[in-house]
Amino acid sequence: MWEVVRATSVPMHPLLRGVHLPTVQTARSRVKQAAEKRLGTLLDAQLKAAASIADPAERKQYIGRLRAAHWDAMRGPYASLFVRADLEGRRLLAAP
Repeated sequence: MWEVVRATSVPMHPLLRGVHLPTVQTARSRVKQAAEKRLGTLLDAQLKAAASIADPAERKQYIGRLRAAHWDAMRGPYASLFVRADLEGRRLLAAP
């Protein structure tokens, strides 16, 4: 997930920052939308893998690793995905 977030944080050249270029802004928003879609796909795969773990202790360990290693990448720019990951992770931990 960190790779996807890093790929979207391409710095804009200083000369372009002050100029209003609709095509540049549209391209940047498309990149962000594609990244959000990709992060959603990755998150769904991780949650599906976590749900398939039968042992509650092992599931807790797996979700803890995901939180520490992957889900923190979504904390700032993709907060809605982070909240979804956190809620689903807590739901899976509460499930027997």
